[in-house]
Amino acid sequence: RTAVIALPVMSTAPANLIAAREQPREDKPLPDAERPFKSSLSFSVFAGPDINGVNNLKNTGRGTSAGIALTYHMLPRLSITAGVAYAKKLYSTDFSNYRPKTSYTFPTNPSMVDADCRVLDIPLNLNYTLWQKKTNAIGLSAGMSSYLMLREDYSYDYQYGGKPGPAHYGVKNRNRHYLGVVNLGVEYQKQLGTNV
Repeated sequence: RTAVIALPVMSTAPANLIAAREQPREDKPLPDAERPFKSSLSFSVFAGPDINGVNNLKNTGRGTSAGIALTYHMLPRLSITAGVAYAKKLYSTDFSNYRPKTSYTFPTNPSMVDADCRVLDIPLNLNYTLWQKKTNAIGLSAGMSSYLMLREDYSYDYQYGGKPGPAHYGVKNRNRHYLGVVNLGVEYQKQLGTNV
């Protein structure tokens, strides 16, 4: 009997070309500078101290502020942010800094006013990135805020002498300042992870 052995057909192509032909192609990710920009949205939650003063920082009060924001990245370095924050604003100031819209006349003008205001701050800001390297960035922001005054409590301090005047004044949901506050800021960002 004769045994028949089937031999594989030999290829004349170089071995490295065959290996390259058989392996699936792997696309290497482009460096950040070469990737095409895609507009995107980001959501933020924030909280922190809120320091307030009138005309100067001499009689400041420290409150708190917390809120949420939505940022639309329209260009590689340009974005716009809108949000809402609840703030507790505390401060003291000389009575001469007040210009109340009222016909009431104090028997004796107070010397100082201590304020405790609860506010909804609704900002609309434009952001520009000045410098960015890897996971670090420095930018500027500017815009306007609307202040919705939820509650205002004012306590009056008097010097000795004169006729007694009111010690407290409070209102709720009375005043609305639409786009009445200017926002200016410098920010530093560091990316800690994919979403943080």
